[in-house]
Amino acid sequence: MHAHDTDRYGPNVRVSSPPRSSTLPGRSGGVAVAVAQRRAATSVPSRRIVRRIADDVHVILALALVAPVLVAEALIGDPRLAPLSVIAAAFVGIQAFLAIVGRRISRPRWRALWPSVRLVLAMGFVGVANGLVGDGAFRPASALLILVIALASAIGRNEGVLVGLLGMVAYVAVLSSDLSHLVTSLPRGAVLASTAIVLGIGTRRTMASLESAYARLRVSIAGERRRARQIASVEAVGRLLATDGPTPAVLDSLMEMLVRRFGYTYVSVYVAAGRRLILGGQRGYPNPIHDFDGSSGVMGRVMRSRQPAFIPDTRNDPDFQAAVSGLSGEICVPLIAGGDLLGVINVESMGADELDARDLETVELIASRIASAMAIARQRDELSTRAELFARLATFSAVINATLDPAALHESIVQAGATVIASDAVVLTVLDRAAGTYRIVAIEGGDSSVVGAEIRPGEGMSGRAIRDRVVVAVDQFDHSQLPPSVATADFAQQMSAAAVPLLRDNVVVGALTFAREGLDSPFTSPELEVLEILGHQAALAVGNAFLHADVTEAALRDSLTGLFNRRFLDASFERLSAERSRLAPSKRPDVAAILFDLDEFGAFNKEHGHRIGDSVLQSFATVLRRRMRKGDLVARYGGEEFIVVLPGTDRETASRIADEIRIEFRDASVAGSEGDEIGATVSAGCSELEKSEWNYGILVEMADVGLAMAKLGGRDQVVAA
Repeated sequence: MHAHDTDRYGPNVRVSSPPRSSTLPGRSGGVAVAVAQRRAATSVPSRRIVRRIADDVHVILALALVAPVLVAEALIGDPRLAPLSVIAAAFVGIQAFLAIVGRRISRPRWRALWPSVRLVLAMGFVGVANGLVGDGAFRPASALLILVIALASAIGRNEGVLVGLLGMVAYVAVLSSDLSHLVTSLPRGAVLASTAIVLGIGTRRTMASLESAYARLRVSIAGERRRARQIASVEAVGRLLATDGPTPAVLDSLMEMLVRRFGYTYVSVYVAAGRRLILGGQRGYPNPIHDFDGSSGVMGRVMRSRQPAFIPDTRNDPDFQAAVSGLSGEICVPLIAGGDLLGVINVESMGADELDARDLETVELIASRIASAMAIARQRDELSTRAELFARLATFSAVINATLDPAALHESIVQAGATVIASDAVVLTVLDRAAGTYRIVAIEGGDSSVVGAEIRPGEGMSGRAIRDRVVVAVDQFDHSQLPPSVATADFAQQMSAAAVPLLRDNVVVGALTFAREGLDSPFTSPELEVLEILGHQAALAVGNAFLHADVTEAALRDSLTGLFNRRFLDASFERLSAERSRLAPSKRPDVAAILFDLDEFGAFNKEHGHRIGDSVLQSFATVLRRRMRKGDLVARYGGEEFIVVLPGTDRETASRIADEIRIEFRDASVAGSEGDEIGATVSAGCSELEKSEWNYGILVEMADVGLAMAKLGGRDQVVAA
C-alpha cells in the first residue's frame, strides 16, 4: 500500500495490500478490493460515533424534551411550530456535538463542569419552549423542568440544586412577562416546584443508594478478583511444589512468586533441620538470618506454640525483632504436617496495618501447600533412604556371614556397620562367656585404646542397651556420660548416639553402638528401624561364631579330660613342622616334649572299674592344666597316654617339669567305690628336637623311647632320651 493511503486513513488504521490472486480480473479487481477495505475502515469510527451519541444521557434527555413540545405544537396547530422545530433540532444537534467533544476534554476541572453545562443548556431549551408554547397562565412546557431536575439530581447533589434553582427562576421569569396571570399561576407553580423538589430529593437519595451499592459491589468484585488471583497463585505454588518438590531452587522461585503476584516486599521461608531453622529462600532482606534456633522473636514463638502469628502493628508485640529497620507488620505461619514442624513462612511489611486478615488467610493457604509438599518430599526421601539402607543391610549381612573367626567377624561388623548407617564411630561390645562380662572387642572410627575395656550393664549407651534390651537413641550425649572404663578416651564432647542390643536365644551377647559428632545429625526413624534389624543380624553372626567355636572346641578336645585330642595334635604337628622347616637351623627355637603314661592302668581299671579309672584320668589332666603354660600344647595322646610340647624349653627343663608333675600326681588320690582313697602313678619320657630337625614326629618318637625306658626301669619315673 502507498504512503499516501496510510496518511489518508490515519496512523491508527492499518490497511494491508490485497494478495494477488488469479481469480481477480487484472488490476481492476485489486482496486475494487482496496476500495472495499477503505469503506470498511471508515465505517468503524462512524459506528462508534453513532453509538456514543445514542448512549449519551443528555442526548436522550434532549429528545425527551423536544418530542412532547413538538407534538403539542403540532396538535394545537400553533404557527410557531416551524421556528420551534428549528430550535429543537439545533438543541439536539448541539447536545450530540457536545457528546462527542466531551470525550476529548482532558482537564479534570472542565470534565467535572461539563455535565452542568449541558444541563444548563437543557434548562435553556425548556425556558424557550415554555415561552413559546402556550400563553397566559397555561405553560405546559413547565412540566419538562421535572425531567431536567430529575436528571440533574441523578448526576449529583450540586447539579440538582443548581438546576432546581435555575428552573424556578426560569418559571418565574416566564410568569413575570404576563403579570395578569401571576396570581392564578402561583399555586400551579408551587405545586410544580414542590413536585420538582420531592422528585429531586427522591432521585438523589435513590442514586446515592445505588452509588453506595455500586461502590460496595465494586469493592466486593475487586476483593473477589484479588481472591481469585491469590487462589490462582496458590494453585501455581501447588503445581510448582508438586512438580519438583520443596528444593532450594523451588523455594527461591516461590519467594519470587510471592513478591510478583501478591505484592509482598519482605518474604522468607525457613526449613527445619533438627532443632533449628535453616533459611530456604527470601526476598527483600539485605542481610537475612540464615540459621535460627527458635529461642527468641516471633518465629521462635511460632516454633514453640506451632500457631500462626498475625501482627498488624509490631509496636504492640514485645517479641518482634526487626531484621530490617522500619518493619511494622508481620505474618508468621508454621509449616506443619503429621504433627511435625517442618519450617515457617514469614511475610513482613513496612506500613502498620498494611497486612490484613485476607493476607493471613492467603499465607496460611500457601503454608499448607508448602507443608504438604515437604511432607510428601520427606516421605519420598524416607522411602528412598529406607531402600538404600536395606540395600546396604543386605551387603552387611553378606560381609559378616563370610567368616566365623571371632576377631575377623568383630572387625567386619564395625566396618560394615559404618557403611550401613553413616557414623563417626562404631563400637562393638561382646560377651566374654568365660568371665561372664561384656568387653569392647572392636571399634571403627574412634579411639582404639578402648578395645578390651569392660562395659557394665547400664553404663553408657552400650550398657543401657544391654540392660534394657531395646534400641536406645539419644540426640544429645555428653562425653561425661561415657562408661568409667573409657572416660579418658578421645571422643567428642557432644554426640548423637544410638545403640542396639545383640540378642541371641534370649541372651544378650553384646551391643553395637553408633555415634555422630555434634548435635546437628540425630539418627532418623528409618535409621533406627534399620539399626534394629542390623542388631538382629549381628547377634546372629556373633551367636554363630560362639556356636562354631563350641563345635570346633568339641571336635578338637577330648570329651573326658577337656584336653586337646589326637586329631588336634596331629594337625598342630603338621603346622609346627611346616613353620620350623622354613627357618634356618640356627634360628630354630628350642622345643621339648614329655610323653606321660599312667602305670598299670589296664589292671587298675579291672580292679576298680572304669568309672574310677575315668576319675584318675581327669585328675591327671587337671594337674597338667595347672602346671602348663598358656602357650604349651597339652593333649591326650591316646588311652592313658598324654603328651606335652614345651616351646622354648630344653630337655633338662622338660625332665624337671615332668618329675614335678609325676610327684604331684603320685601324692594325689581319688575316692574309690568304697569311699577309700585310691592313688596311681605315672611314668614319663622326655625329648628335645635338635636344631637340624624340623619334624615334630621325631620329637614324639624320641619321647616314646624315653617312656619305654622308664617303664622298663620300674615305672613311676622320668627318663630323658
